[in-house]
Amino acid sequence: MSQITLNVKDENIATVLNILENLKDGLIDSIDSKTVNTRKSRYQPSTKTIVNENQKPTGKYASRDVYKSRLQ
Repeated sequence: MSQITLNVKDENIATVLNILENLKDGLIDSIDSKTVNTRKSRYQPSTKTIVNENQKPTGKYASRDVYKSRLQ
């Protein structure tokens, strides 16, 4: 197995570790760091509601039909 050693400034270590952790699964066997404890944050959606297909959009983007009508 090959090994790569990186020298990274303390203020950039979190960014570099984040990039390495988000690489394709199976590409890296293990990541060892002596300075920072890595902590994965789970995705938290901003709303807890489920949007149905027939529901009208309520965001800042218009539906496709409304957008096309504005262009004409």
